[in-house]
Amino acid sequence: MTREELLSITIEKTSDEKYQEIKNTLGELEKPVDGLGRFEEIICKIGAIKQTSKPDISNKTLVVMCADNGILEEGVSDVGGYVTGVTAKNMSEGKSLVNLLAENSGINILPIDIGINGDIEGGSLLVNKIAKGTKNFLKEPAMSEEEALSAISFGINIVKKLKDEGTGIILTGDMGVGNSTTAVALICAILEGDPNVLTGRSVGLSDSLYQNKLNVIFEGLHKYGYDLDNILVYGGCDFSEREEKQKERVFEMVTNLGGLDIAGLIGIYIGGAMYHVPVVVDGIISAAAALAAENMISGCKDYMIGSHFGKEPATEIVFNELEIEPVINAEMTAGEGVGAVMLMPLIDMVMNMYYKLKPSEELDFDGV
Repeated sequence: MTREELLSITIEKTSDEKYQEIKNTLGELEKPVDGLGRFEEIICKIGAIKQTSKPDISNKTLVVMCADNGILEEGVSDVGGYVTGVTAKNMSEGKSLVNLLAENSGINILPIDIGINGDIEGGSLLVNKIAKGTKNFLKEPAMSEEEALSAISFGINIVKKLKDEGTGIILTGDMGVGNSTTAVALICAILEGDPNVLTGRSVGLSDSLYQNKLNVIFEGLHKYGYDLDNILVYGGCDFSEREEKQKERVFEMVTNLGGLDIAGLIGIYIGGAMYHVPVVVDGIISAAAALAAENMISGCKDYMIGSHFGKEPATEIVFNELEIEPVINAEMTAGEGVGAVMLMPLIDMVMNMYYKLKPSEELDFDGV
């Protein structure tokens, strides 16, 4: 896939008819109208995405993109890069945190080596290594255009493959030490945001490490002209030209600052929108990918479902930008797709209710 082919993708609108049909049915069931709040909206949205009033999401797959980040050289984490490979291997053998949380939920877990700096074998790990990690973005662009396109194309193809195999809903996850730095840098670039506001402490950085992380993000934004002193000016461009320039600019942001895990997840979101598969957004990394996907290919956000807000301040801002409302607020920072996995039993409960609860019947007060 070329850059031009990627940026020319168009997304079909989800079905307003099926959304309303499910909403009407839910309103007729023997329960308070809108009694399950946003959970009811999620069921409606899933039906609209799949273009049916009887959506089936019994077959679920968590896709975890695993990759290392060259920016780790700058001391943005107190965890060594080797942890990426160790966790990916544990995940592939069913031993990681997310495996145990998903143990009784019927979720298939697909860890993918899209850019681990080392060779991991065995278990269920799918290897599609674009490179052995990204470059240090303070020294050079994190990825080449070819690497970014390969990662995005791979994500799109994974969605098609999973759909063909019967997957009804895809959950997103990530594993990569240092990737909260790449994610926040990308979010700041796209939203022209202040790193002081959007940068969190990840898994509990000390004051000195946190300040260093902030400095790295500021320096990276300045290096590529994405800080507030270098806002892109469109001049006399009309709307379509501005939109096209923004697509190009966001793609360049991904190559300059992003990680291979983020690029792969961008492909998952685009693929979900192309093939009418709902995609669940997890935490800060997958939120950054979701934001980039929507800004490159308008309409992707209509196929996304939010799982949890997380503890990183940028996550809620991204969800607001995408007009997505997660239903879990537990200040989690675990990664791996944990929030997305924890959402699914709740969705299954509501889906079970939708199919089994009988409509309300008019009460007969005669003789009372």
